[in-house]
Amino acid sequence: MAKPNQGGGPGAPMKLFNEYKAMIKGLYVEEVMDLVFYRPISFVLVKMVYPFPITPNQLSFLAMTTGVAAGLFFGLGSVKSLFVGGLLLALTNVIDCSDGMLARLKKNGTLTGRILDGTVDYVVSIALYVGLAVGLSHAIEIGLIALPFNPYLICGIAGASNIITSGITDHFRNRYLTYVYGKEIIPVVELESFRRELNKLRGRRGHYPDKFLMWVYICYTQAQLGRDPKPVVRYDAQEYKKYNRTLLLLWNLLGPTTHITVMVISALLFRPMIFFVYGILFANAWILIMYPVQWWANSKLTPLAD
Repeated sequence: MAKPNQGGGPGAPMKLFNEYKAMIKGLYVEEVMDLVFYRPISFVLVKMVYPFPITPNQLSFLAMTTGVAAGLFFGLGSVKSLFVGGLLLALTNVIDCSDGMLARLKKNGTLTGRILDGTVDYVVSIALYVGLAVGLSHAIEIGLIALPFNPYLICGIAGASNIITSGITDHFRNRYLTYVYGKEIIPVVELESFRRELNKLRGRRGHYPDKFLMWVYICYTQAQLGRDPKPVVRYDAQEYKKYNRTLLLLWNLLGPTTHITVMVISALLFRPMIFFVYGILFANAWILIMYPVQWWANSKLTPLAD
């Protein structure tokens, strides 16, 4: 296993930058705030923990812990508690970025780790939105803040909107990774990979958490695809990049990290309406704008012959 650069010298900054690029998904795939803020901090964290026997899954569990803690602080409903919750949420996203970066650096990423990472995101999201609803309800009761809507209703709508918009962004991001970077992040292809991995695990003793997570993910993906999934369509990498690179940057304005960043700012300023306006009004209006443009771009693509 190649160790990351530890030396100095005039070439050190460029070597560090190349290491950083190797740890991220791709310059056009990452959200802006990930590239300029969260992942650079995560890069420092990964460099610090690299010499120790710390695994990506352990970082995922740590991210879940800080994320749930952020939700608990949101639930207290005070100016100070939302401020602390916002800081914890920012820390959560840093750690959440670190697990994948560490896996790419140590080359020890697993399919189970990918499932765990997604599970952590769901758990943290539930904690945040439930905590925010409880906290805002309490803040309204004591006259600390006034909202034009019921906090449980508006948090529920914002949470549903976040799931939809982040899912759409991930869909187009994964398509770009597949067609341009050749990473094969297509549900149909992934489903077969997970089935093969589960069959391997079934032939071994133990690994019960891995087997369970793998089985749940396979059932979930199969339910999404249906009984008769569409065949995989291939496109020329350069042609796909030509019509989708700029669009992906625009889709990333709705990505999960952007949602988190706006939530952090709203919590630090104790201005929850900033997040609700972005997460409900802007996000859904942006989808309505982007889909016709995406449809036009897709119409320009020529599928490759099998």
